[in-house]
Amino acid sequence: MRKSSVNRCADGAGIFPAPDQPEKENASAELEVLATGYCRVDNGRIVRADERFCAALGYEKSGDLVGKPFEDLIHPDDLGFAMMQRASGSGSPSILPVFRLRDKSGHSVWFHMPSDTNGRRRQTGYTGYLLDGTPLGVFLNSLQESLRRYETILDDVDIHLGELDLAGNMTFVNDAGCRMWNLPRERLIGLSSRSYLDSPTWDRITTIYRDVYRTGIPVKNIVLEVKSIGGGKRTIETSVSLMRGPDGIVKGFRNVTRDITDKRESEKKLAEHRSRLEAIFGSVKDAILTVDPELTVIDANASTETICGIGVKGIAGKPLSSCQTKCGQACRAVLKQTLEKKTAVREYRIECDHKFRPQQVVSVSSSPLMDPLGNFLGAVLVIRDITLIRDVERELRERNSF
Repeated sequence: MRKSSVNRCADGAGIFPAPDQPEKENASAELEVLATGYCRVDNGRIVRADERFCAALGYEKSGDLVGKPFEDLIHPDDLGFAMMQRASGSGSPSILPVFRLRDKSGHSVWFHMPSDTNGRRRQTGYTGYLLDGTPLGVFLNSLQESLRRYETILDDVDIHLGELDLAGNMTFVNDAGCRMWNLPRERLIGLSSRSYLDSPTWDRITTIYRDVYRTGIPVKNIVLEVKSIGGGKRTIETSVSLMRGPDGIVKGFRNVTRDITDKRESEKKLAEHRSRLEAIFGSVKDAILTVDPELTVIDANASTETICGIGVKGIAGKPLSSCQTKCGQACRAVLKQTLEKKTAVREYRIECDHKFRPQQVVSVSSSPLMDPLGNFLGAVLVIRDITLIRDVERELRERNSF
């Protein structure tokens, strides 16, 4: 087999002729099949260009290009990238040196400038072939458009998405993260986690991150008190997972974070309000029982056990019919009326037939249970023991009868 005199880039994408080898002409012939044009650049200027190279850029003859600065052909947006690749010789093995040239009419044409990987770069210039990168350019355009769409999605969500390196410095943050910290992205990138964590919290989060690094298992819903960079304190809830590079090596951490300061404050106020209501609910002497539209118990206070003989511990969620009582359950008819007609019943007198309080008489009131939006949730039953009042009334009638 003939030994090829063609040097290929490490990524196999570009090809350069090897001028020191005797089979140069054969190698050039092979390149002619792939290349759209040939040129030589010396001291930053084009010194040679073939007909196909000229035609690809809209020039009639090589004389129109010879002597022209090669940089003038490169699209302004790609100039820095192209010069970086050219200056680095072989370039980065993970980045294809694909950039745009502008033809005579100013339209963009994608080209691939092969890299010299054998380390013998000339000091004053280089010779090679520009391979037609138009199909690849179309693919890259499509890829860039997809990336823009994904970036838009990431920035539109109202959750802080971020990445940290292994030292705990922020390397990526979406728009929601900028809003949460009230800082521009330029200030946040490179920011150390220590800047918004006190020492105990830093020690705690460091332990968590080390466990994630060691086990590879994400940790979710970590609640932290952090120092707001603008002053004050905030409460955040974050989840942490590993971030790996294409080679599978751990590069850092990804986190998904929500600012729950307002939520925690609302929960605290709600808990305080509920405690006050429960204190009032428990201290009322009347029995109070709430049920849903299917007559399933929602809640009952302690006086319900005294007046009705129903054990209130664990009663929530049970059908009222299954609750053992010491009475005739005559009040159920009142509840059913309220549930069916969604109207209130006021001070309906009932003799309970209570097993242990046979003379007990109660006044029953029932009202529809509504939420703040006016949705029907069930009914609330209030039972007042009026046995003493009944006895006093009876005694007064007996006295007046004489």
